[in-house]
Amino acid sequence: MGAGHINIVDADPCIQSDSGRVGEIWIAGTSVGQGYWRDHDATHHSFNARLFDTHDGPFLRTGDLGFIFEGQLYVTGRQDDLLISHGLNYHPQDVEAVGRKSHPLLNAGFGAAFSVDDDGTQAFVLVHEATHTGDSDFGPVIRAIREAVLEELGLPLHAIVLIRRGMIPKTSSGKVQRRRCRDMYINNRLNALARYQNASGGVTDGYGVTSKRTPPSSQDKHLNVLAAVCQHALVLSGTALSDVTPDTPLAALGLDSLQRMELAAALEKTFACRLPDADFNPAHTLGGLALSVHQHLTSHSPSDASVDQIPPHACNVADFPEYTELKRYERMLYTVAGSNPYFRIDEGGSANGSITRIDGHDLINFCNYDYIGMAHDPRVGDAAKAAIDHYGTGAGASRLVSGEKQVHRDLEHAIAEFLGTQAALVFVSGHATNVSTIGHLFGHEDLIVHDALAHNSIVQGAQLSGATRRTFAHNEFRAMDEMLSQIRHRYRRVLIAIEGVYSMDGDIPDLPHFIELKKKHNALLLVDEAHSLGTVGETGRGIGELCNVDRRDVDLWMGTLSKALASCGGYIAGSNELIEYLAYTTPGFVYSVGIPPSNAAAALAAITLLHSQPQRVAKLHALSSLFLRLAKESHLDTGLPARSSAPVVIVAVYMVAGARLLEGMNVAVLPT
Repeated sequence: MGAGHINIVDADPCIQSDSGRVGEIWIAGTSVGQGYWRDHDATHHSFNARLFDTHDGPFLRTGDLGFIFEGQLYVTGRQDDLLISHGLNYHPQDVEAVGRKSHPLLNAGFGAAFSVDDDGTQAFVLVHEATHTGDSDFGPVIRAIREAVLEELGLPLHAIVLIRRGMIPKTSSGKVQRRRCRDMYINNRLNALARYQNASGGVTDGYGVTSKRTPPSSQDKHLNVLAAVCQHALVLSGTALSDVTPDTPLAALGLDSLQRMELAAALEKTFACRLPDADFNPAHTLGGLALSVHQHLTSHSPSDASVDQIPPHACNVADFPEYTELKRYERMLYTVAGSNPYFRIDEGGSANGSITRIDGHDLINFCNYDYIGMAHDPRVGDAAKAAIDHYGTGAGASRLVSGEKQVHRDLEHAIAEFLGTQAALVFVSGHATNVSTIGHLFGHEDLIVHDALAHNSIVQGAQLSGATRRTFAHNEFRAMDEMLSQIRHRYRRVLIAIEGVYSMDGDIPDLPHFIELKKKHNALLLVDEAHSLGTVGETGRGIGELCNVDRRDVDLWMGTLSKALASCGGYIAGSNELIEYLAYTTPGFVYSVGIPPSNAAAALAAITLLHSQPQRVAKLHALSSLFLRLAKESHLDTGLPARSSAPVVIVAVYMVAGARLLEGMNVAVLPT
């Protein structure tokens, strides 16, 4: 085997993995040790491993997961730590990060996520440090963790244990010891501030939450609320009491939207109050709903508490935990980099935007989204100036009333014609286009599934809608298919949201397969073309042109005007019915001023130029290919293989800061 050898191996049945696939890292060579001191069994298992089919070996089983690409080894995590649910892999650090962000009392603590055996199935546990003030109510904290992990990762937690700060077992270097924490959990040696365990493991009270401060009288009230919730829900659904637990979701009872409204009305009558609509999401459990109702009743009951007892972090922005965390990262940034690289002032450089001047220095600009050079084209600038002379600097009002200008109509007709759709609608902001459209079209009865790397505007729109939100692994349409095969029937509408080109990765999805699965599951499909419009396809008509799909197979073609079209704003393109409905009812359009006429005219001029000058797109593709080739020749890490014509090329920059690894920079390739 020479001086050293690395294999990526599938654990079962210990055969070499295909190139690019993740598996356990096995190594051999003269630098590898011979085994463990006086531990023959462990030595045989870890140091004398052989491939099942070829019997090559012996290898050291590292326990690390990774893959090899273009001769480089990439480590993705530890095999022992991996959490597997319904065929999907979850890394414990992701669960811990989601938990930590879910509630202010967890922000400063450490967590450990692991799995345990529960009657032959894998159950997931999170142990997390929490700030304890002596009168902390941990019920909302545990609920926040459960909801955040379920919403962001789609992973149900079997148990949650909150412990005091500094009690998580760690190595001398500060690394959390998940295995030791797991052993302490199994042997009941964790000194818990509060504990949640689902019904299969035995529920201590009506919500599955026990807290050291919950008095019996409060617990009795909890149980009374749970009893009322279960009683009304079971009457409406016709489900037997023996078939439910506090962890039974409302969706599992088969309650439709009307029945959930009836449930809300019955509980409001029982407790003489008005309950928030958001509490009746079909993904919520009976116990979670009861906890929410109890907290609502408690928070709206008369109290002798003085305003003076309200802590500063509840009313002073400077004391917000989120702001404190921001300042901590800022200090770390100054320690590592010596300065803040954000909000640098561009003093103006070359006429075509390829050179920028910062702090008096001329720099080549690789992070400008003026992909095809429209922002400095005199014809685009002249169109914007003429619109100002004709209409003024602003639309003056919402387009629904008196802000509608002819240039708005002309731009929308041009977008629809360029894309090959029936109609289009222009919004004043690209980010707001996704947020307002998704938030408006979908609601509590619906499901939104999106790529794990989807843009923040898609995530924010999904959260605004109140729909159940699930992510699938980046570009993995098979994982999405498996997910929808299991849960599609629980929801009214389902939206699949992907991007044409992912802005921080530069890769492109397999659109035909997503369309196929959209039809299979009777879902709607949104494609965000912020970075693919004007850059992808022979004439810049985006991923739809590149994949040669029927435009009608995508329900919502979303895009921005601020990238290739050198303006500002966003659009939705699709059927006449969709656009008519959005134009009259979408809050982000109806209650917002129209896009400035100058911006509309600039975007319209850019589309007109692109019609007549498709060679701009060809030049962009050539420059992208050139940059990618030169970057590889310079041994820069450009990540996984991307289309050489994509307008975004990744260059990973690694910087060690103590025990932290900071990475990531995206490069937009511009024509010069």
